[in-house]
Amino acid sequence: SNWIIIQTLKACSELRDIQRGSNIHNLVSSRLKHDPYILPSLIHFYRKCKLTFCFFLDIS
Repeated sequence: SNWIIIQTLKACSELRDIQRGSNIHNLVSSRLKHDPYILPSLIHFYRKCKLTFCFFLDIS
């Protein structure tokens, strides 16, 4: 469910677990246009890991 994805991204951002957060991003990339909650969670994850540019490179 989306709630689990969002909570997992929060945990990854707190732990700075870039590998798992990136894996989640790959798994949910098809949902980003249709889900208003996952996108902000991904942005928050990359921002906490100081990799915001990676997120914007991926969506451009």
